[in-house]
Amino acid sequence: MLKWLRRFFGKFFKKENSFEGLFRAHIAISARCARAAMELFTEMDQIIARIAEITALEHEADSITSDVHHLSDRSFMTRIDKPDILSLIQELDNITDSLHHAADFVDIYGISERVNAAGEVLGTICEMIKIIQAQIEKMPNLSLVDSQKAYSEVDALETKADTLWKAAVKDAFQKLEAKEFIARKDVLDMLEKTANTCLSAMSVLNSIVRKGSQ
Repeated sequence: MLKWLRRFFGKFFKKENSFEGLFRAHIAISARCARAAMELFTEMDQIIARIAEITALEHEADSITSDVHHLSDRSFMTRIDKPDILSLIQELDNITDSLHHAADFVDIYGISERVNAAGEVLGTICEMIKIIQAQIEKMPNLSLVDSQKAYSEVDALETKADTLWKAAVKDAFQKLEAKEFIARKDVLDMLEKTANTCLSAMSVLNSIVRKGSQ
């Protein structure tokens, strides 16, 4: 009955389309933020400018997250359950937050040399975000088959990121002095957390599609 009501009122209340537009805008920022973070850790030039760029992108993402919450408060009937709307935007926002925190460690610890392992993990994160972005672009016409396939792909990439993280931390522990090791590990831990968050976002998206297909 509730599903029928959503479809009926959806003909008159189109605000749910705005949620999908905001999701698309947010994940696009995540993609830009991940690329900027990769440039930061692999090139290690223009450090102040690159961190400032990532910070600005994270603030822009926060603004979109706020817009989603405000729109949710004003919306009567939505195609997607409100808790799922808020859960998805929160996971998307966690991606940019984690990338921003990783970049902040460059400033906090005064990192000035390339962190190639971070670049490898970020390459995997960029792939994960690309898949999520492609799925969000298909909303509201995303099929369950496509969503489940995308989840499997993101899950495999998260496992890859975890493997890269473990190898990089082990290598750093064996080769670096204590202070440098702590700095490197904090960066890698935050990027590994970002990969986990990407999987969480894809899980929420897959759940939304599954509910919509019932």
